[in-house]
Amino acid sequence: MATVTRAVFLDFDGTLVDSETFHHQSWLAAVAHYNASVDWADYVRRFVGKTDSWAGRTLLAEAGHEPTADVLAEVVAAKHAHFRKHAVTTLAVEDEIRRYLLDEISDTLLAIVSSSPTSDVQPVLERSGLLQRFEFLVLGNMVSNHKPHPEPYLTAVRQMTERAPGLTPGECLVFEDSESGIASGTAAGLEVVAVPEPFALLGLLRSRLQQR
Repeated sequence: MATVTRAVFLDFDGTLVDSETFHHQSWLAAVAHYNASVDWADYVRRFVGKTDSWAGRTLLAEAGHEPTADVLAEVVAAKHAHFRKHAVTTLAVEDEIRRYLLDEISDTLLAIVSSSPTSDVQPVLERSGLLQRFEFLVLGNMVSNHKPHPEPYLTAVRQMTERAPGLTPGECLVFEDSESGIASGTAAGLEVVAVPEPFALLGLLRSRLQQR
């Protein structure tokens, strides 16, 4: 008999919301002063799922600039400021997914596990009326090691089992779009469902949770 899924861990960017184009645009704005750039195809291939520190260092170094701590902090702050101004106020979870999470699987435990900071994630969930639907958020500013390290998902499992005594890792299911996210969930000993794009999430959720 198949294990029943009691808890779902959702990545945020590229999984729950179609936000990667906003991140790409925000990085272009943040590093324009340094004549650094990356086209969309290369961004998708190399940058999706990576930390802001890694992205900032890579963009600066490839443009011939020393990514000192001060310069890196500057471009990361500029990137987040641009994202908050242009994306957080317009991004929202797609209506069908929102209704599905609220109404069709209302008894399933949910959590967000993302490398993005609270300032990028929480406003979008609030605008979408979903913040209270999640048991907790495990975000980039809450862990010491980011994906692909297993810490984010090990943290999620620990917090979820505290809220649901008797829950086992085998009853948790991860939905991730990036290689680093998939590696993180797998390294934490969890089953991971690869999400090729946010528009595929609803179908994958329905397919994997229909046997509950």
